Amino acid sequence: MRTLWMLTTVAPVALVSACAGYQVDQTSATSPTVSYAYYAESDYNLAAKRADLYCEDNYGRVAILIDRDPQGNGNEATFRCH
Repeated sequence: MRTLWMLTTVAPVALVSACAGYQVDQTSATSPTVSYAYYAESDYNLAAKRADLYCEDNYGRVAILIDRDPQGNGNEATFRCH
């Protein structure tokens, strides 16, 4: 039953994310900051939303951008939970 639930619930979400082309990965989290790598400039908003969720879940605060840097073939954004 659990396998069926995962196939009907988790798999479609993973496929939608893959099809959307978004690639945002958390690269570090050191209190009270969190960083995300993103590869297309259009993915920055997703990185910011994930940072907001991280800060809300862990500290009850909002994420404030403190740095954006080019990294390899993408970018990295660092946020402070404020």
